[in-house]
Amino acid sequence: MKHAVAYLGIESLAGYALSNLRIRTIQDRSESLTLYPARWLDWEESAVACPIMREGRFAGCLLVSSTQPRYFVPHREALIQNYAELIVLAFEPEGFYDPHDIQLGLMPNFDEQEKCFNTLRQRVAKAMVEGSKRQPPVTIMEAEQLVWQQLEEELLELAHDRA
Repeated sequence: MKHAVAYLGIESLAGYALSNLRIRTIQDRSESLTLYPARWLDWEESAVACPIMREGRFAGCLLVSSTQPRYFVPHREALIQNYAELIVLAFEPEGFYDPHDIQLGLMPNFDEQEKCFNTLRQRVAKAMVEGSKRQPPVTIMEAEQLVWQQLEEELLELAHDRA
């Protein structure tokens, strides 16, 4: 599936909602140019982004999209907010950050990102091999986290170079 994974930065609805610390909705893709920033996949027509928050600290943003314009009527927005509150339980307390510690950058387009993600498994395998030489050896979760952080840095640099 094309674009199965992507980083979303300040140029996205999720990034905008997180930087403004509140839920944001685009009811119709054709109207999004005047409301909030967004990165759309071909099939998306409306979207809502809701920060994942606990006690004024944030772990990320839940982004939900629909193939239908004007899908996110008030009761669906409320449902998404409730779901984001439930997702909070999946995070450890140290997974939440103060708003001033979150510095979102601009991310490259999905096609450029996909080129980086095509090497994800190979990068993790390499990190595992290199990490096996240490004491204690690197776990798969540690190797994956390291690779995701490296990808983030590369993508931020790529977007900065193109700007």
